[in-house]
Amino acid sequence: MKPTIYQITTPRLILRCYHLNDAKKLNDAIVASLDHLRPFMPWAQGDRWTVKDRLEHITHWIMNFEMNSDYVFGIFSQDGKTLIGGTGLHKRVGEGGLEIGYWIGKDYINQGIATETVVGLLKVAFDHYEMDRVEIHCSSLNQASARIPLKLGFEHEATLKRRYHTESGFADRYIFTLFRDKYPTPQLPALDIRAYDDEGRQYL
Repeated sequence: MKPTIYQITTPRLILRCYHLNDAKKLNDAIVASLDHLRPFMPWAQGDRWTVKDRLEHITHWIMNFEMNSDYVFGIFSQDGKTLIGGTGLHKRVGEGGLEIGYWIGKDYINQGIATETVVGLLKVAFDHYEMDRVEIHCSSLNQASARIPLKLGFEHEATLKRRYHTESGFADRYIFTLFRDKYPTPQLPALDIRAYDDEGRQYL
């Protein structure tokens, strides 16, 4: 079994497993961006936005890392002080695949953060975990998010009708896929990506 990657560094970002003491920082970041997130993210709907709720989530996410079953990362600034957003490599798309999800705080959109995050996660998915495919799913309402996989060379593989429940009703789900034999695509920028386990040992 491959060692679990707990932290990924890119030129501007640190993607890492959340720590329990990140709970307030995470809750503050989400609450500050709720109006920005709710139209596109089903999980952002509702009103359970307390530090206690985030502690429960982080505890669950840490357990998933320990069981090698799912990987939810915080997106932090290069100095590690600022939480910019969240991302993950998720095993919910079946054998041989991982799904990349991401959200970016409202103060950091249109700065290439999501693109740099995806480039880092792709390297881990293909070069470390040796996946056959990586998928990105998003709401048809979220055209900014949909542009990211397209500009990186993903294939728009499917549109599933009315699969996203949003505040304004149901939206379609776009599915973008990049297969191992197409990686790296010509569109992928050449970034310095490094990956580490929970004890700081480097694997990429």
